Amino acid sequence: MLLVCMTHILNAQWASGLSINPYQGNNNPTIKNNNPDFIFEHTGNNTGEASIGWRDSGGDEAFLSYDFLSNEFFLGTNTTSPDASAMTLNLDGIMELRGSGNRGIRFMDDGANGGVMDGRIRHNNKDLLIQNNIESIFMFAEDGIRFFTSSDQKAMINNAGSLLLGTSIAKQKLTVEDGRIAVETLEIPIPPFINGVPSDILNNTGFDMYEGNTKVGGLNYNSGLTAFLPFGGNLLTLDNDNGGTTVISTDGGSITLRESGKVGINDSSPSFDLDVNGDGNFTGELMAASDIKLKRDIVAIAGATETINQLNPVTYEFRSDEFPDLKLSEGQRWGLIAQEVEAILPDLVSENGSAIHKNGEEMNIKSLNYIDLIPMMIKAIQEQDAEIQALKAIISQK
Repeated sequence: MLLVCMTHILNAQWASGLSINPYQGNNNPTIKNNNPDFIFEHTGNNTGEASIGWRDSGGDEAFLSYDFLSNEFFLGTNTTSPDASAMTLNLDGIMELRGSGNRGIRFMDDGANGGVMDGRIRHNNKDLLIQNNIESIFMFAEDGIRFFTSSDQKAMINNAGSLLLGTSIAKQKLTVEDGRIAVETLEIPIPPFINGVPSDILNNTGFDMYEGNTKVGGLNYNSGLTAFLPFGGNLLTLDNDNGGTTVISTDGGSITLRESGKVGINDSSPSFDLDVNGDGNFTGELMAASDIKLKRDIVAIAGATETINQLNPVTYEFRSDEFPDLKLSEGQRWGLIAQEVEAILPDLVSENGSAIHKNGEEMNIKSLNYIDLIPMMIKAIQEQDAEIQALKAIISQK
């Protein structure tokens, strides 16, 4: 090896006139010069290596080698197979850490034996670890920071601070393309504990929205309940920018908000401003606008008794089993038949609803305005009372 030849030359150069070889024994060899260069000159055909070695009692320990063919430096334990070295550095500025086990760089603070590890970059046969034991890990890029798997970009943080998942085009601060966002909740035991078992379990997760440092709303899941939560007097709005339909659905039913402003409860195509398939219940008052300022062409009702006498009150049961989507009431009901009322009071009957039979047939259905029957019945009672009072007057004169 070139190292052995260099040793013979140095021994021959300094052995003359010296009782002790400065390159053997306990003395440190020294070369002094203003600009010292130690040159290995290769005279072959641009192949082979030049090496400096370190060994203990004749055994090979470590070598720093230069390969003239690949223009690479190697730090390893073998000069004949430098490609198997632990570290290489080529003249193009590329460094490699080689081997089959853990490879990496450690960052140590001052102290005995290197002190304490502040951080490291490590790669085993599978995973790459970047670790900082002090503070933060910073990554800077002029355009963006991109994340790839299997040569495909999976995520990106662009220079505007937007996080992109599955896309390279940001639509909002968080953009997810062709996928869903999952937020997992954990079960948190709530004291008091009974025999070591929590008396209740709290599941709490969701999204919070802030204006500055003030929480203004959120989407929350808590112990089986999912809720939209506006705070501080803010409004909750469900908006469909393309003029389509907004649907809130559960296993028990749905609420549909049409682009026309109509609302359907268990009705995906509401015909009225509020269309309900099913029963309604009020604990307060059901009010209707009745101010005279809102009305014109006011005409007193006449002949109410005659009109009421033409109506045919009946009892009936709905065919709820044949029209399950309408959620019709069960049991005996009291009322009128819309087709019969239409022949007498057509203004109280409308035909802008529909129903689907269980066999799939869709049909138009008529609805009856029972509330507007109330003034007619009041007028009929007044007419009957007037007749009664007139009869009483006649009887009292006899």
